[in-house]
Amino acid sequence: VFPRLQERIAPLLDDGRLWRVQLDTYEREVERYGGPEGMELAERLFHVDSEAIVAILDMLEGDEGADFRWRLTLRGIDMLLHDLGLAGSEKQTVLRRMRESFTAEFGGGKGLRLQLDQRLREERRSLFPLLDPAGDRESELAPALEILHQRSARWAPLIAELKRLEGAGRLTQTIAEMAPSYVHMFVNRMIRAAARAHELVLYDFLFQLLEQRAARARKGALTPALSQREREQESD
Repeated sequence: VFPRLQERIAPLLDDGRLWRVQLDTYEREVERYGGPEGMELAERLFHVDSEAIVAILDMLEGDEGADFRWRLTLRGIDMLLHDLGLAGSEKQTVLRRMRESFTAEFGGGKGLRLQLDQRLREERRSLFPLLDPAGDRESELAPALEILHQRSARWAPLIAELKRLEGAGRLTQTIAEMAPSYVHMFVNRMIRAAARAHELVLYDFLFQLLEQRAARARKGALTPALSQREREQESD
């Protein structure tokens, strides 16, 4: 098998599309994914994820492609957590832990915080619409976003089985506890270089964007009530 593989990949190495080929032993991280049954489902989920990533990366080229890649990764993380059944405070708890872990890995500190906040201010206007599914069809990223939606549809029965196992007490970890591992695998394959630095930025941005969106929603819900109260006071 290996000689045939070498023959097939030689042209890719010659023209720079591949940098290095390395053989290694695949070791299943059984406990990381909830035990033997959870591991089996994880491998099937990763297969679907890999096919989606290959299809997306085939669409992206050059500098513009690199910019689109990290934006699609941000949206893909949000969709992944949603697909796993995490929403609201549970999703934010997972993101907060990931954000804190990577911030600590990179030394934390005021300087890092200032850099992240400044970059988010520059990108916020374009990132809020990216997280809104209502605009997917009109987005310049529509074809790639459709692939992520197809991933969600293909994942649905697998995640339903994962939830069934969790409910039956047959997993050694909860889905929320396993979520960072699923996210990490997705990001690692979407981002070509400096993946951990990108993870820091992605988790920080997504956490803050969802916090800000939730705050806006709360404010919007309060405004009608306040307006009604003001009208009642004026009529007294």
